Amino acid sequence: MPLNSSYSPLIQLHNPHPHALQITEMYSTGGDLHLELLSGSQEGQKNVWNIPPYHTRPLMKANFVARRENNHTAYVRIVTSETDSDYLVVPVEVEVSSQPGLFCPQDGLHFGLRTPHDPPATLPLHLLNSAHKHIHIQNVITTPVNDAISIDFKPMKIPPGTVRPTQVATVTFDRDLDRVGYGVLVCAAPSQSEFE
Repeated sequence: MPLNSSYSPLIQLHNPHPHALQITEMYSTGGDLHLELLSGSQEGQKNVWNIPPYHTRPLMKANFVARRENNHTAYVRIVTSETDSDYLVVPVEVEVSSQPGLFCPQDGLHFGLRTPHDPPATLPLHLLNSAHKHIHIQNVITTPVNDAISIDFKPMKIPPGTVRPTQVATVTFDRDLDRVGYGVLVCAAPSQSEFE
């Protein structure tokens, strides 16, 4: 991510058990990573952290501020009411760079848990431009090629700025066509030397 920007992913948890899962505590290690309740209040309501069986629920927002160029690692510890020793540690790794270029403010496109009866899911793809001039995006593709992913994209220029991301494409995932199970989106742009 670019220097002097922020990264605020949602922390979501899936309950794979046949009974409800109660989250009792969440906290982070690391000075640049802070947790924030989704409501913005100081204390969370108990029902917000109760995850029904086989459901996924957003719990908190993690806020990371890129104050210095470095590879940063912090951890989020999630404690449940199952037993005293039942907890989950989620690593958060962020690379902060002062190099100008394109950055994705999302850690990935998460289509969620999909069942065979679900319709295709569509998500936006956003990018930030930390260069001092517009960057022309020529193409967005998947690698390896995946028939389950369709990308709605038109060549465009991304304006400079690290505060408000620009939507460059919409990505649709059709679970019925998935044969690969993983992949990477590649945004084709001019070489990095042209960003300066």
